[in-house]
Parts: sequence; structure tokens; C-alpha cells
Amino acid sequence: DRVVLLFGGGYDESEDLASSASTNQLGNAIYMVDALSGDLLWTASSSDHNLNNVEMTASFMNNIRTVDFNGDRITDFFYVSDVAGRIWRFDINKSNQGKGNFASAGLIFDANSESNHYQRFYYAPSISYFRDEKNNDEYLSLAIGSGFRAHPLAPNGQDSFYLIKQRSLTTCLLYTSDAADDLL
Repeated sequence: DRVVLLFGGGYDESEDLASSASTNQLGNAIYMVDALSGDLLWTASSSDHNLNNVEMTASFMNNIRTVDFNGDRITDFFYVSDVAGRIWRFDINKSNQGKGNFASAGLIFDANSESNHYQRFYYAPSISYFRDEKNNDEYLSLAIGSGFRAHPLAPNGQDSFYLIKQRSLTTCLLYTSDAADDLL
């Protein structure tokens, strides 16, 4: 076991001019470093990294939310949002053999999939666990709001607040447009 730091690649200023999601070359990566030595341990991005996902095209410039679901003091998975209004989940493979199979990742929500207005996320989602014993239901609740930091008072701005139920607690279920049933 070791203590690590997880962080996003930063902000691409070309986002300030974007009116829709586009491919960015800056900030579209997740990094993990050893907290004591600073050594780079693992990376994820659209290509040429330890984990590659062609959809990772927007800046990851906010905090990463780690989850220790089983209480063993070791992160089981983590969430991060990108500036293109999407939320990602990374599931850590506890029996990994190195960088190549350290984690799997998937897009679990896209605020722009059915929106006429470009939604941006600048903060990580807030996460809460809920258990409804009466209905034998449990889920993670992810709450996040959109905004536009470069022009917060834009006259045509239409921001939203989302509350997403993620019922798949131990494996990542990828986003589909049918996921509207899990939006509150």
C-alpha cells in the first residue's frame, strides 16, 4: 500500500471560446503520483497513456472524488468531471499487475447529449450514499451543477443542476441516453 495523489491535467483556455464540446490537447488527462517521492505512477487520457479512452477529450481541471466503498481504507473507485459537462468513473482493479490494468474507466453521464446549450462542469460531483431498506434499494447520489466561469453573467447562459443515482455500486455502468430515469 502507498499514499498517492490523483489530479486532473488542468484547464485548456480554448474552452473559453467553445460553444460545444470539442477535442482539447491540454488538460485531458488524469495523473497519479506517489505522494512521498513525486514519481509518476499512472496516467489516463485519450491516447499514449496507461489507460486510453478516445472519449477523454476535454479538460479535467477539478478535484477527483475518491470512494472507499468497502471500508478497507483503500480507494475502490473515483469520479471526475470534465469541462465538457461529463462525469467519469474509474474503477480500480485491486488485483492489478501494474499500470496496464490498474483501472478501467467509463463515461457515466453527459449533460450535453440531449441539450441545446453547452453545459460545463468546473467542480467535482458531490457524492452521497443512500440505502432505502423498505424498498431494498441502495445507490450513490452524484450532485453537480454546470456553469461558465469565463462568462458567468452571459445573457444567454442556461445552467443546470443534476442529481444522478448510480445504482451500480461495485461496477461501472456506462452512460446511455436512456439513463434519464436516474436523473432527479
